[in-house]
Amino acid sequence: MLHDEYTDRRNELLTIQNDSFESFDKTILALATGALALSIAFLDKVGTPFNLITLTLLSLAWAALVLALVFNLVSFQFAILNASRAIDELDERYKKWLLTKRPETNAVKKESWQNRATKTCNGASLSFFILGVSFFMFYAFFIQMHKYQSLIGN
Repeated sequence: MLHDEYTDRRNELLTIQNDSFESFDKTILALATGALALSIAFLDKVGTPFNLITLTLLSLAWAALVLALVFNLVSFQFAILNASRAIDELDERYKKWLLTKRPETNAVKKESWQNRATKTCNGASLSFFILGVSFFMFYAFFIQMHKYQSLIGN
């Protein structure tokens, strides 16, 4: 594989990776916001908390969904920092090339801390989203179980 083929393919894969990051961020943002809104809207349909367990589950669900949103928004900031850093590096490489007129030979760069931070925030966002939805599902289960038991008890 020639150097130009390698760099072209690598740039293509980086574009795919960046598009995936962007799609992931948008999806988590939409899902977490929607889950939070639906959980609030469905309180009278599912049922309001009636004891410490259900109140705790609902609180944990909302807290986890809010944390998913916060980590998602923070990942946007790290992605912006990562793009700015990459632009600065590219500008420096281009200036160096203008002075030397020699192609750069070290095409592979180590991963930046901004990119690692973006990935970490995305992982946290996904984890908190899953936790939030899980807590709300347990909450709905306990509420429905209570309603069912109260029907049997009458």
